[in-house]
Amino acid sequence: MKISCIALGVLFISTSIQGQVQDHLGREIQKIITYDAQIDYTLTPGLIVGVIWEDSAFVFPYGVSSKEDSLPMNDTYLFELGEYTQVFTATLVVRLAQEGFLDLDSSLVAYLNLDPIDPAIRNITLRRCLNHTSGLPRYPPGFGEIEYSAQDPYAAYSKEELRAFLEAYRLPNGSPCPYSFSNMNYGFLELAVEARMGRPFEEIMQEELLAPLDLGHTYFTLPVPDESAIAQGYNAASRPTPLWHPASHQGAFGLKSNMADLLKWMQLLLAPPPAWEPIFSELYRQPIPTGIRKNTYMALGWHVMYPKKNDSGYSYTPDRRAVIWLIWPWYPKQKPG
Repeated sequence: MKISCIALGVLFISTSIQGQVQDHLGREIQKIITYDAQIDYTLTPGLIVGVIWEDSAFVFPYGVSSKEDSLPMNDTYLFELGEYTQVFTATLVVRLAQEGFLDLDSSLVAYLNLDPIDPAIRNITLRRCLNHTSGLPRYPPGFGEIEYSAQDPYAAYSKEELRAFLEAYRLPNGSPCPYSFSNMNYGFLELAVEARMGRPFEEIMQEELLAPLDLGHTYFTLPVPDESAIAQGYNAASRPTPLWHPASHQGAFGLKSNMADLLKWMQLLLAPPPAWEPIFSELYRQPIPTGIRKNTYMALGWHVMYPKKNDSGYSYTPDRRAVIWLIWPWYPKQKPG
């Protein structure tokens, strides 16, 4: 209910003029909204869709930014990105690895300087956190039983508690495992980056990823001028919900952004600058089976889907436009919120 901002990468070959393309896309999106999604604007007052078609980007706003002020939606309104944040965190971790600051196949606890009671925890690497094969649970055991707020569920779960959890936890099967989605993986990646770089994760994300890519309206903490540009979220009962303020797990779901930045980000994925090509390429290599469906795999921060008619294997092509439809962030059903 809180995520109503969508960015899509589209590959079509067309000689139509821009206006005709926009009209066609608008009609098709309206059909999806009306007949497939069946969006009820009394429950979801507004949403925004962005589409990249060849070299052009199109924005289709619908409804209003909130029930309270009835201002029309536009591409400057900010949304919480939720677990899509993990795509940015994975990109940051791979960038730092290629710069020599991190080793994806090194032990997580080595970066955190922890002494876990379960020796198998030492076999969890940064890569296993990135592709969700660490074996760690989705939420800390007992999460939500003390100082829990459904409006801001991670506000009371500190980084110190996250570290203490890892020292005391025992993996159920005695070792890292096949794919099992866990937000904790990206909470620990945040801690590892901070420990290695000696600076706050938010600062590192800004300096190493967001600023170089000119994503000027994507951040964890909103600057004062942008606080008024938040698209209001609502829960299942159509009541307004506040922004989350996680004390830990920023790397899992802490980012906010707008459609203008998300379209810019998608264009970078489709046609990255030469300096970023090795980083984005690494994110998609060697995906592992998830068991969700036989054609759904997990890479570094991304889920990858093969066409159902060809599930035999993965081959990377430098022309990312040929595979961009097959890669997307996964949105498992959240326990809190």
